Amino acid sequence: MDATDSAGWWVWLVRGIIGILVGVLILTYPAPSFVILLLAYGAFALVDGFLALALAVSGRGERRDAFPLIAIGILGLIVGFVTFFWPGLTAMALLVLVAVWCIGTGLFEIGHAFRFRRVVHHAWAYAAAGVLLILVGAFLIARPIIGLLALVWIVGLGAILVGITRIATAFRLRAEHREATPV
Repeated sequence: MDATDSAGWWVWLVRGIIGILVGVLILTYPAPSFVILLLAYGAFALVDGFLALALAVSGRGERRDAFPLIAIGILGLIVGFVTFFWPGLTAMALLVLVAVWCIGTGLFEIGHAFRFRRVVHHAWAYAAAGVLLILVGAFLIARPIIGLLALVWIVGLGAILVGITRIATAFRLRAEHREATPV
């Protein structure tokens, strides 16, 4: 790394501070944070849908490319509108998808561990992971509100941890910059 690479150390510092602040805000206000996350997703789906439709009708691509873009555009518009008009439905759909994935993956991991128990010496750990996934999926279905809030908390904690690592990187880059730059 040379002096020009480390000269931007302060950008890493600012990004880290912002990450920590966003994480603290999310943890302080988990319910509004989840609503904002849903609305941001809805806005993305709408904009992406409109842009896909615009690309399909612009004639920029070949005619055979138009149908997938039209389908993507319509799907984006539908998902975007559903997210804005029925955000609770979108939240529950997300929760159900995660729960079904957990339960399905858990079942397959247990089956896989059982099938390969003669080859894998510690297949019980693999099976235990499958049981844990099934329990998480069942918990999400039994306690959906807590499950949704847990998702928000994970995002908040993740933002704080990423912020801390960015600040640590900033200080490392700052030290390298000072070493590489003559006084």
